[in-house]
Amino acid sequence: MEIEIMSTITAEATIGRLDNIFNRLGYPRTITLDNAKQFASEEFESYCKSRGIILNFITPYWPQANSEIERQNRSLNKLLKTSNALGRDWKADLKDYLMLYYTTPQATTGKTPTELMYGRTIRSKIPSVNDLETAPPNTDFADRDTIQKRKGKESEDSKRHAKESEIEVGDTVLAKRTEPLRTLDTPFQPNEFTVLNRTGPKVTIEDKASGSLFDRNVAHVKKVLPLSTPVAECLDMSEDNNADGSFQEMAIEKPRRFKRVPTMMIPIYKRKGDVACVNVC
Repeated sequence: MEIEIMSTITAEATIGRLDNIFNRLGYPRTITLDNAKQFASEEFESYCKSRGIILNFITPYWPQANSEIERQNRSLNKLLKTSNALGRDWKADLKDYLMLYYTTPQATTGKTPTELMYGRTIRSKIPSVNDLETAPPNTDFADRDTIQKRKGKESEDSKRHAKESEIEVGDTVLAKRTEPLRTLDTPFQPNEFTVLNRTGPKVTIEDKASGSLFDRNVAHVKKVLPLSTPVAECLDMSEDNNADGSFQEMAIEKPRRFKRVPTMMIPIYKRKGDVACVNVC
């Protein structure tokens, strides 16, 4: 992870900072970006194209597509807020944070970022076993990383009740509003869109009225069912239909009254040797 402190974020300034990083680490094969103006400019695109760098733009209004960076930004924002609240030098705290990040093993790989990048963990102020002996090489971190990420995905899918989207190319859909909603606004825009392309969870939709193209995540679009669709299919009540397609009446049962269970029993002695019990409610 590399961090640059910038006062301006124009395409020219961004390219200058990236040059400093690439001169030390080399050019990457791909860069995953959001849709900020400096990244979508012709100058930045030309710079990356001339160096053989492929740009992968995430779906607009879907930061989960770049979750690693978003999670790191959350940690950095927390650090800066804490430093400011304590009246400390946030730039010095940022350097300390980077040193801790570089030398701390990650939960998914079991390796430190510098070990994965350079083949060794850089020394820090914290004493390490590596100061006494060299640990044997371990090549199982890639498998461990894959297993941990798969477990995390399955856990999140279960929590969010995620399921496969049925959106296909050619479907007519409604697009979710991206601007803040007012009191009487509906969650989805009233105009209809046509799905032109789908790549994984990313879809390209075209406004039927204006012809404008938009990139959205499938979670932000909703399929429009044709008018000929049976009501039972829209309401998902097919199990309540008769064989001829007509709806069967649903029997409404009256609520039943349940007697309260006795909480305790008091023994009553009628005569010697006999014991009777009475319920106390």
